[in-house]
Amino acid sequence: MDQFVRSEKVARYRRLLDRVTEESDRQQIIQLLAEERQKQKDANDPLMYQ
Repeated sequence: MDQFVRSEKVARYRRLLDRVTEESDRQQIIQLLAEERQKQKDANDPLMYQ
């Protein structure tokens, strides 16, 4: 279940990056995405997006 949640968060942050244009918002989303990707790596989740 946790793996699914992490995967959905990554997908959501990627979608947000496609739409958000304000640089400060983009930087915050990029940070959240990086943190979630690290959680995936730490949990040895299969990484769907490189």
